[in-house]
Amino acid sequence: MIRSTTFKLMFTWEDEVDVAIKKDDGRIKSFSVNYRTKIDERWHDVIRYDTAHGKTHVHKFWMSPKMMPLKACTDMKSAIIEAAKDVKSNWATYKNRLTEKVKKNEK
Repeated sequence: MIRSTTFKLMFTWEDEVDVAIKKDDGRIKSFSVNYRTKIDERWHDVIRYDTAHGKTHVHKFWMSPKMMPLKACTDMKSAIIEAAKDVKSNWATYKNRLTEKVKKNEK
């Protein structure tokens, strides 16, 4: 039986992480870890780790919306842990990079 779990983590009122995990018989089948931030009253995706398209990958939206495969993680549990560690440790840096891109595109 497939069970879905979703939850939200907030670093600030303008910085949040949405986590979604689907399990079947206790095994992780898919997940997403999506960090979003509010810039000039608009929400923007900053970085997303997920398993859409059949493989574990990351989108770094300050660089490009294209997905980049994750090679270091051999299983989904490890991928979720690494994604969470990365976002928790680097969210402010990632926000600054996206803010610079957004501001540059506004000119």
